Amino acid sequence: MAIDFNLPTASTVYTSVLTYIRDNIKAIAKMDFSGASNIANGTIRWNSSADQFEIYNSTAGTWSALSPSLSKVAGILAGSQALSGLNVTGSANIGSSTTRKLAPSGTFVNNTNGNPTISDVQLNIVSDVTEDAWKSIGPTGSGADVIWTALNAVPTDAVWIKISAWSYFVDSTAGRTAQLNCYSRKTGSSQTPGDPNRVITHYCADPTYSSSGYSNTFRVQVSTANLFDIYWAAINTTSRVMQCYLTGWGFNP
Repeated sequence: MAIDFNLPTASTVYTSVLTYIRDNIKAIAKMDFSGASNIANGTIRWNSSADQFEIYNSTAGTWSALSPSLSKVAGILAGSQALSGLNVTGSANIGSSTTRKLAPSGTFVNNTNGNPTISDVQLNIVSDVTEDAWKSIGPTGSGADVIWTALNAVPTDAVWIKISAWSYFVDSTAGRTAQLNCYSRKTGSSQTPGDPNRVITHYCADPTYSSSGYSNTFRVQVSTANLFDIYWAAINTTSRVMQCYLTGWGFNP
């Protein structure tokens, strides 16, 4: 029997009254009013196809979104859905052009082997990057000067990455200062090496033939293809090493 919310009435056949009441209750319980007539203004239904709640306008005879798609909400929380997925027709929203996403909780040190990294693949700056020159670093297929496959795990729309770095050098001459510096910037930037973009400063005054080690953690902006630039320079050092590990990535609020 087709659902009609104007029924039953005083003239309804008695044997049909209970059927009308049961069917109406079922429709309300399921929030499914397919084929129903005389639906009250403001009735709320669940649209399983769109994964969202909708509200009925009896004047226009139309349903409009009352909530965002719950599957999109799940995607937003997982970091795979842009925030524009929260748009709700007729209410304040973030905007259909918004591509920004939320960083999911698993974007830091999520290596399955338990190491405090995202990947065990290291970037050895001294051996992989030419000294005294800006060189781009990027994932496989990015066309960067240096390919760092650890970046393959980073979403292409990430805004920044987090790096843990460790450096080491030996100065074989006593009575002088030894120094190892590294600078970083977003690929495409025209910034020159300097204090604002210095990410590693390894300094040792008169090491007297000794070795010296240093560790640091820093964030760097990346381009839309997850590229960033590295520049490094050394003074009075031998046996130098600068190793980097990817430990996180994310989006700006």
